[in-house]
Amino acid sequence: MSARKRRLGVTVLAVLVPLPVWLVADPLLGHRLRIVDGGQTLGIGAVPVVVVALVASLSGWGLPAALERLAAPRARARPDRGGRRPAGRVLPAVDR
Repeated sequence: MSARKRRLGVTVLAVLVPLPVWLVADPLLGHRLRIVDGGQTLGIGAVPVVVVALVASLSGWGLPAALERLAAPRARARPDRGGRRPAGRVLPAVDR
């Protein structure tokens, strides 16, 4: 399975899973989900639950994809240069 298909599947699941949780908590059990801001009370419906889940899952998909595109060419290891140590300082292991 390609990374794109796997990420798409996880994104769809991340959007769909909160909806049954909301359905059980709010309409079935009668626990009204709401936000109290000072004197104002806002009810949380199914649409905000799905929108927030969609935004969070798309950002969770987009950030790794962007990092893979931008950072992958620079993060690759250099090929071995005839048994020489790579440039930089290598510290010995310390036993304590």
